[in-house]
Amino acid sequence: MVDNMDFKEILQDDINNAFLDSSEFAEVHNLNGQEVNIDGTETGIYGISQKIDDGLYKGDKVIYISTEDTKRPPPGNMLVLDNIRYTIVSTTEQCGMYMVVIRKIGVR
Repeated sequence: MVDNMDFKEILQDDINNAFLDSSEFAEVHNLNGQEVNIDGTETGIYGISQKIDDGLYKGDKVIYISTEDTKRPPPGNMLVLDNIRYTIVSTTEQCGMYMVVIRKIGVR
């Protein structure tokens, strides 16, 4: 029922029913003990970290999480994704989603 929705409601509907829909782009992951839909992209292979572009290093991951599913993950803190510990490199809010760059702990 798009006719009665404002822009923010339409955007959140797209996030929930397209970008973070597990039957479309996202997958269900355990994030800090909570099951959430995450759209994620691995930007490198784990191992010795090597700068590849714009501050991203080989081994870093970029994940997208709804702002409704979690508080803003602060850079420098730890995040546990599917029982693997990561350091949060950066967090950017983009239209109702957080883009979070994470690095596996122990990879430089």
